[in-house]
Amino acid sequence: MDTQHLTEQYRTFKRRHLLWPTLLILAGAGLLLENFGVLPPLTFAKLWPLLLVVWGLDMLWRRLQEHSSSR
Repeated sequence: MDTQHLTEQYRTFKRRHLLWPTLLILAGAGLLLENFGVLPPLTFAKLWPLLLVVWGLDMLWRRLQEHSSSR
C-alpha cells in the first residue's frame, strides 16, 4: 500500500467517527440549554426527527464513498 492510500483511509475513518460524537455533544448541549431556560421548552421534542435525517444522510454518504472507491 502506498502512503497516499493510507492517508485517504485515515481521513475517511476520521470523518466517519467524528459525526456521531459531535451530534451527541450538540444534542446534550441543546438539552442543557433547554433545562436552563435558554431555549424554549420542547425544542428538541420537535426537532428529534432531524437526527434521523442526519443519520440517513450519513448512511447515504458512506454508500456513495464506498461505491466511488470501488471503481
